[in-house]
Amino acid sequence: MCHLYGFFSSGQDTIKVEKDKYEDLLLSRGIFLETLFLEEKFDILMENYYDLEKEILTSSLRYLIFYGNLQNQMHDSRLSITRSLINLLTTCRLFLDQSNHHINLIAGAKSKIKEEYQNLKTHEYESNFSYRILEELRNHAQHKGYPFHIITFSTKLVDPEPGSLVVTSVIPKLSVKRLTGEGGFKQKVLDELSALGNDDIDLRPHIRSYIDSLQHIHNKIRKSTEDIVTSSINKLDMAYKLFSNENPDCELGTLSLIEFKNPSNTNPKYGDHFSYNSIKRYKELRNKNLANKSLVSQFVSSQIDLNSA
Repeated sequence: MCHLYGFFSSGQDTIKVEKDKYEDLLLSRGIFLETLFLEEKFDILMENYYDLEKEILTSSLRYLIFYGNLQNQMHDSRLSITRSLINLLTTCRLFLDQSNHHINLIAGAKSKIKEEYQNLKTHEYESNFSYRILEELRNHAQHKGYPFHIITFSTKLVDPEPGSLVVTSVIPKLSVKRLTGEGGFKQKVLDELSALGNDDIDLRPHIRSYIDSLQHIHNKIRKSTEDIVTSSINKLDMAYKLFSNENPDCELGTLSLIEFKNPSNTNPKYGDHFSYNSIKRYKELRNKNLANKSLVSQFVSSQIDLNSA
């Protein structure tokens, strides 16, 4: 005998369900939670990217305001930006590797969605130079050295006209020469970097392009699994509505799926608990990380218009 237990702030209620319905709800719960976990990992990735950009902007602002403390700032900024970049690269690898695991549990190991995901990663790696740089840089930072070698503190005129504004920036750069000397960096990508003809490579546009690629990959996963996930959410919604209709004045907190091994309702084989707030949280994360903006073509600025000031 299978039961659904609904827990309210004022008590609980029970509904008997057929075995096939019980197993279908267990499956739906599992599919949904894997989808939620995937969204959470993408959110961690994007929050780490936000932290990196914020750290670079913060370093630029401190350089502008506390110019007399430049020597200490250079050391502090280098370490803080290094830490943020390592966190980001690590999270990117976590997201890419574990997405494959989540897709298996959402769509099945033999699903075409898994194959499409692998092909998509390969396509992004082969078509996006920045993707190749950052992928190899993560491996390099894990085994060989820092993810960048140079930090530049820059002030320059926005345009050459008299009275022009001055822009201040802090730029993490990759040294092709030092990468070569450290060894272990993939030769093909190293040759591509050397072909740029500049030893000091500004990492910022490459980081943004890499994140753009990861956003594209995640959007594709969302679209590919959308029907499966929507169906699972709808089934869980229906289970909640069964309790809501019977208890219209109470807010349901947790739903438990329980199977009893004998007709006397003893010796229960517990299924799993599920909170309806998880569905709300999933939708909030999706709305938060819409992943539909190109980061390469946009930037943040506090520049003022002197003509209108």
